[in-house]
Parts: sequence; C-alpha cells; structure tokens
Amino acid sequence: MKLLCIETATPAGAVAIVVDGTVLGERVVTNDRQHTETIIPATKELLGGAELTPGDLDGIVVDVGPGLFTGLRVGIATARSLAFATGTVLYPVSSLEVLANDPALASVEQIVSVVDGRRGEVFVQSFRRGSSIEAIDEPRVMKPEVLRVELESRSDGVTLSGDGAERYRSFFDDLKNISLLSVPLPSPSVAGSLVERGVIGPVANPADLMPIYLRDPDAIANFTVAWSSTP
Repeated sequence: MKLLCIETATPAGAVAIVVDGTVLGERVVTNDRQHTETIIPATKELLGGAELTPGDLDGIVVDVGPGLFTGLRVGIATARSLAFATGTVLYPVSSLEVLANDPALASVEQIVSVVDGRRGEVFVQSFRRGSSIEAIDEPRVMKPEVLRVELESRSDGVTLSGDGAERYRSFFDDLKNISLLSVPLPSPSVAGSLVERGVIGPVANPADLMPIYLRDPDAIANFTVAWSSTP
C-alpha cells in the first residue's frame, strides 16, 4: 500500500511516504505555521525521492484535527486536490488518536492526548491500551486549568502527550500519578500505520472529508468579540 501522509494540525507541519509498512521518507517542514508555503513542495520532493507520482498512490492520509484552523484547511485542501486529480482514496485521521498511537507511548496504558488550541485552550481526548488503543471519551476543547481539575480526580497513572501538554506543563507537573512524555507532533507515518492496520477507513468522496474544529475559527471568534464590544 502506497500512502502519502499529511500533517498540518499543529504549527509543525509534516509529510511522510509509507509503502507496505515501511517509511520511505518523513519530514517536518515547518515549525511556524507556514503550511501553505511548505507542504506541497515537500510532498513533491518526497514523492520524487521515493520514485512515485501522485497517480501511483493507493491512498492519501490527512490529519483532520482537532488543531489549528488554518493548518487544517491547508492540509485538507491539499489532500482533496490530489484526490480529485488522481482518483486516490482519502483517509481522515484524528490528531489526538495519532498522538495516542505514537510508538514512544508503547508501554503506557492510560494516555491523554493534548493539542494546543491557542486562545488559552487545549484539545483533549483520553485513551487506554488494550489489544489496541481505544478512546474512552470524545474529543473536547477546554482550558488547561479545567483539565487539571479532571486529572486531579484520577487515581490511575496517566501520561499526557502533545504540544498542549508541553505548553501548559506547569499546570500538571505537581500532580500525582501524572507524567508527561513529550510527543509534540502527531506523526504522519504513525497516521499511515493506522490506515495500513485497518484502524482508519476511507471517506467515500473527497468532498466528504471534513475537519474537526470543536469551536469557531479565530476570525469568527475575533469578529464576535469585536462586535459585542462595539458601543
């Protein structure tokens, strides 16, 4: 299975080529939200290095969030365009699920994925390890201080992962039974492995690929604040 995997949910955009379980190339191309300028050139470069064309692909895997609004739009637009042009199948993955399945967490039983949402908020989802990684709640958006209160009530050992956990580390460092393992970027190659294992299924039509925002985009939120404060 030849997969192009696109990651743009966080400021650190990345792409990967995964073929039959082997990562032929993976590259972090930006750490400063420059997804528009970097994702397509990096995709072309990795495909060329793997001696593949877009038409050779069996699937395009793209992170649909939750995450940063502009980054998600760039990643999804790129994936849709390639899928429409080549007829390639699209696979949507969640940033939070990809974080929970990272090999760095292979020995962890209870995982809370935390993606920085900016505006003083984080996107959060809890997972547990059984025969596979299973979600035990739905993705949510909350203040880090609210997440701290939830974690204080847990008696089981929990590991936090993601750029949101790293940014708000000071909220959680003193909590008992809570540890932090820094996996700041949802890895596109891990996303590809979820597709190859059959954990993630395709969308029927590229137009059906929808982002997981969990809240209004920044432009709408800023407009609402400005409107409400206008005399």
